[in-house]
Amino acid sequence: MLCLLCCYSYSQEKVDKIYLIGTLLDSIERSPIPFATIYLDSLYMTTSDFDGNFSIEVCSNESLTLNIAQSNYISKTISLKGIQYPHEILLSKIPPNDSFVLEGVPIDTAYYHSGSIKIIRYPKNDKIEFYKNGNYKYQIVNENSRYWYKNGKIKQIDILETNHERTIIKYYKNGKLKSHESLYWKFNKNKNEGEWSK
Repeated sequence: MLCLLCCYSYSQEKVDKIYLIGTLLDSIERSPIPFATIYLDSLYMTTSDFDGNFSIEVCSNESLTLNIAQSNYISKTISLKGIQYPHEILLSKIPPNDSFVLEGVPIDTAYYHSGSIKIIRYPKNDKIEFYKNGNYKYQIVNENSRYWYKNGKIKQIDILETNHERTIIKYYKNGKLKSHESLYWKFNKNKNEGEWSK
């Protein structure tokens, strides 16, 4: 469940604050989801506890985007407008054959000078980087990578199929497919080293 608590702080004018307090649940088992990363427009970040509970403080007049990510679950984005918030948040598990399953909990976070999140690092050199506007910039998981345009559209997907084959899919800014190709790891005699080529 996701509920709201209100309080007030005073400076030159009254500012209404809202605390988002919720519990993340598995969409099938309805069990709590612990250690998920929850952030608002990459400005404020928290994690869910062992019972899936979390809380974030925001101004009630802000229109923000709630982003939720957790290992083995499909990331979820929810638009927050005014005080219209969902009553519960359910996450669906990533299929076993998905190439972008993050393992473990975040181990480090870097920020822009503005205070927004720039990079979240995970074990095994996995990472997620964001643009200053909060949209995803790129994600690296187990030598697989995804890149996005600043407008939020997917730009490129690079998947390591085997040790000697990888698939690269590229898109235009409008979301239409640009190219789809397979590269193979081959030995280049002239360079005396291996390289990816068609």
